[in-house]
Amino acid sequence: YEREIKFRRLLDYPPFSSLAEVVFSGRNRRQVAATARAFASRVKDSDAADIQVFGPSLAPLARKRGLYRIQVSLKSKNPEPLKRVLGRCLKGIRSKKSLILFP
Repeated sequence: YEREIKFRRLLDYPPFSSLAEVVFSGRNRRQVAATARAFASRVKDSDAADIQVFGPSLAPLARKRGLYRIQVSLKSKNPEPLKRVLGRCLKGIRSKKSLILFP
């Protein structure tokens, strides 16, 4: 525990920050990648300057059940701006996606 909590504090991981992971999936890899890039761009252009954007990148399981998967990860000190930005930036994206929040 002591080693892990030091590591998490050093890298600013939960419980010292909040993380969100959005995974986009679909049969057309280029379309999925374009959607993930558009989402990441929306987040970067939003007014939440304290949110870090990582990706888009291939998900650990880049292809699952015939679907290509691309992820975008977000990190923030405070979960509230993260939730607001997610709500705004995911609105209107009709691609298949999943969201995981790590408070």
